[in-house]
Amino acid sequence: MLPSENLPELIERLRTRIQISRGELQSGEAVTRYALVDPLLRALGWDTSNPDMVWPEYDFGDGSKADYVLRVDGKPYMVVEAKSLGTDLADAIDQAVSYCVKEGIDYFAVTNGDRWEIYETPQEITQSPKRLAEFSLVRMPPDEVWMSASRLSREFANGYVLGSGGTQPLLSQVPSEDDADWRTLTAWSRAKGKHESSEMKFPDGSRAEVHSRTDLVVNTAKWLIDNDLLNDDLLPIASRGSARRGTRMFIVATQPEHESGSPMEEPLKVGRYYVDVKECVHGSVGKAKKLMELASQDSSAVKIRYL
Repeated sequence: MLPSENLPELIERLRTRIQISRGELQSGEAVTRYALVDPLLRALGWDTSNPDMVWPEYDFGDGSKADYVLRVDGKPYMVVEAKSLGTDLADAIDQAVSYCVKEGIDYFAVTNGDRWEIYETPQEITQSPKRLAEFSLVRMPPDEVWMSASRLSREFANGYVLGSGGTQPLLSQVPSEDDADWRTLTAWSRAKGKHESSEMKFPDGSRAEVHSRTDLVVNTAKWLIDNDLLNDDLLPIASRGSARRGTRMFIVATQPEHESGSPMEEPLKVGRYYVDVKECVHGSVGKAKKLMELASQDSSAVKIRYL
């Protein structure tokens, strides 16, 4: 799909709206849907005032309701579950999977107004869904946003209906951007030679440069902190040391010091927390994965490639 003539401009407006009105948009799902979700759906060709296209609060007949069901030729095509700005999307994914598996709907999307994730429905509710695309209005350039957002467009949905021939859906046939160039953290750690001039990509599509092993941990910690996925309840996060009280060294903590009270050797302030860069040197891949998992994030969704 070519970008709508107004879509890049709309993305900029929504980015500004999130930055200026973050507090209000975090206050509830309804305001996030009205201010962020509905405008984007309309820009992508879905008339939110036409129930033949978009059915809000879609009732499945058993008391459960989806926030939106996008429809093509009067038939459900995709469920969209929306949460308030800043909300983790794990619960929304579980909800959407249960709706789609039960009703035989092929695709679903989840969003908190900023971050969007698009999935193919698994065959069984116990299986993990296949993520097809993701984007963040705030953290990605507008041109990258509309490239990923095109998979939500009504034009793309019509291609699915007209081009699939009732066999393999068109949406599943489109490869993710530069899939062949990206590898998992574990695969990167096994590569030979110096690990310089690389790039990391996080689950929301945001990217960070990697010039040394320490960057793997620092970038991961920064992404988690910036996305409010690390909080006081999870900190401090130990790097090494025995179970004996007072011996642990911290990767991330609320203060720039270790358990013994000794200062971090190379503290870096990220948000309101501190990362000890020196503690990121050894076992950096394992530590990056540990941070993701402690924050209940899929470490395999962090990719890396050589530039």
